Amino acid sequence: MIATGIAKAKANDWTVSPRPVVHLQSLEGSGKKATAQLCRWNPSVDWRRTSDNKNVQNSGQRWQNLKLTLVAGSRGWQVTSAADNGTCARKAP
Repeated sequence: MIATGIAKAKANDWTVSPRPVVHLQSLEGSGKKATAQLCRWNPSVDWRRTSDNKNVQNSGQRWQNLKLTLVAGSRGWQVTSAADNGTCARKAP
């Protein structure tokens, strides 16, 4: 899912903001496994053309509720799965 999006963006010279707007709701785990629940402001991670910074994707003005599964590896924590859990009840930033 993520790798496919990145490959398409690279081929089309797209980018995203280097500062996504995210609110961490919870982080649980022990040892080398963790689960994070977060709210992500979708417009802050929409793809944009590098040449003129115009949106090529419009995912809507909403907070997306995401559940991430992470595993610690030799190069730090890696996301192994990301699930869309609907929206978060937060005001627009």
